Amino acid sequence: MEARYEKARRGELVVSAPVGYLKTPGQSLEKDPDRRVQERILLVFQKFLELGSIRQTLMWFLDEELRFPARVDGELTWKRPRYSSIQSILTNPTYAGAYVFGRTEHGSRYEDGQARKISRRRRREEWISLIQDHHEGYIDWERFEKIQKMIARNCIGATSQVQRSRGRPYWRASCDAGDAVGSSRSTILASVAVFCGTSA
Repeated sequence: MEARYEKARRGELVVSAPVGYLKTPGQSLEKDPDRRVQERILLVFQKFLELGSIRQTLMWFLDEELRFPARVDGELTWKRPRYSSIQSILTNPTYAGAYVFGRTEHGSRYEDGQARKISRRRRREEWISLIQDHHEGYIDWERFEKIQKMIARNCIGATSQVQRSRGRPYWRASCDAGDAVGSSRSTILASVAVFCGTSA
């Protein structure tokens, strides 16, 4: 495992490529050569910066009946966009030309006598590797950071409430403005930092 982490710290371990990129035999990333794919990825960033929220960006794509690219076993397909797909693009440092590894920590816990897999978003300072200018990005790092701050500000007006599942409380945060019930600014910013993989 440590040898794997050492490769990641050097930016030499590419497990998979997000939509808009292809994994090269030399363990690097290059943009998808299909211009339609590149243009659709760029459009996500352009519309978010114009409209200011993930939800509004999603609604615009749905209203325009524009589909999102996906590669399944190397074959290009087009799917109906979802909130999660737009959010994934906007919050992934890969699109800013950065190599990143270890944003999510996986583990397990026992519940009702059974082992259940769990995962959590690490804070940026906990990531195993973050290397800027690793490959060609769709946006620059400055614009990426601006987008993370916009998303965090939207989350200030979001719902953060305790619900119960199987008799246990859990936190649920909705990260777009207009859903607020009454959480403090600091509480939501801290939640957003973990959720989005950024530092509050």
